[in-house]
Amino acid sequence: STYLLLKSVSSHLCIPQLNIEHGSLTGANDCDIGLYDSETGSALTKQDGSSGKNVLADALDLTTANTKLTPKDGIKELTFAKTTQPLWQLLGFAHPSEAKPQYDIVLTLNADPTADGSVTARGILAPVG
Repeated sequence: STYLLLKSVSSHLCIPQLNIEHGSLTGANDCDIGLYDSETGSALTKQDGSSGKNVLADALDLTTANTKLTPKDGIKELTFAKTTQPLWQLLGFAHPSEAKPQYDIVLTLNADPTADGSVTARGILAPVG
């Protein structure tokens, strides 16, 4: 299952922070956050051919609730240096003309949870530089 966190984000922005707050989602122990095509809704392909569905976070465990005071790191795959790169560069492109102009940031639950709950994303998007 996929859930839209942020819609139509400019690929020229960087994402220095993305906090994930959620209820206890029993069974949701393998979740990803990545970049999707805003036009088609499909996961983007990185320059090396791999999927962009987990470029920001891979294997997040959402089984234990996290609040605004103790959020999950939604960009745990990014080093500090990568948090200052434009989104298109996270996909391995050398020039912005190779990339789409906008991306969606999407949460993917690789296993369906057995309990209902909500998920909130709070992020900072900033111009590069």
